Amino acid sequence: MPSFGGTLEKDGLPRIRPSRQFVYSVIGVGALGLVLCSVLFAGISSDHAGISVLESADSASESGSSDAQLAKMQEEVKQQLMEAAKRRALAKKHREQAQELAAKAVEDRTAADVLKRKSAYARAEAAVKSDSAAVTTAEKRVRMLKEKAATRDAAADQDEAKADQLKEDVLTLDDRAGTLTERASAEEARVKVVRSAAEKEASGLPALLRKAVSTEARAAKLKRAARARMADSTAKMARAGRLDALAAAKEGQARVMRTRLVGILAAKTEALDRRREAAAASELAAKR
Repeated sequence: MPSFGGTLEKDGLPRIRPSRQFVYSVIGVGALGLVLCSVLFAGISSDHAGISVLESADSASESGSSDAQLAKMQEEVKQQLMEAAKRRALAKKHREQAQELAAKAVEDRTAADVLKRKSAYARAEAAVKSDSAAVTTAEKRVRMLKEKAATRDAAADQDEAKADQLKEDVLTLDDRAGTLTERASAEEARVKVVRSAAEKEASGLPALLRKAVSTEARAAKLKRAARARMADSTAKMARAGRLDALAAAKEGQARVMRTRLVGILAAKTEALDRRREAAAASELAAKR
């Protein structure tokens, strides 16, 4: 505890004169008040820091060593505040990374859906082209059947014709034969064109099918990657939550420490006031 220096008067009453150690104690209490204000505004520190600050405060007030102990206390509080700020910055960084991963996962899912739709469109296009080739083949067969039916009808008309109509029937058949020949030539040309187009479309079908399969595989790969990123994002969010909980716990510890320090400061201030009152009373009594 700080001591008071002085000399005795003739009547035996001490003349109170504050010693240098007492002055240093008063300065230490004032500095401790400044440290408490900084802790009140920061609002966070660890339990170990609180214990060490309390021990340092008691030691400083009792021993009266001023500047070195106060500097040590301020450095410890500053270090703990810096560590708390680093923890909050790390938690904020993890939350931002989790949000970025979630946004990336949404983009990947969208890209996978687009590729899936493109794959379905490619399959539908291949099916349409295949159906078109089948329709062309069916139309060709219908035309051939019609030509055969026309030929059979002509033969039946020729067999049933009367003898006196034979020449006219022959001329008619010749005319029909010429017409059929022209039609056959035209149909043959059309068949060649249709066959060429069908062969070209048929040659393109395997490539379209391979492209559709490749697109489906890529869509599945992107979907798996999106799931993995979503899992990573969930882990990051959980870690950020744990860091927030730790920060909240440290804030509670800081509030407890702040309450204790305020109580100590109030007690020290009250004791100092009592000593000042006693010193004033003693000085007044000495003057009387």
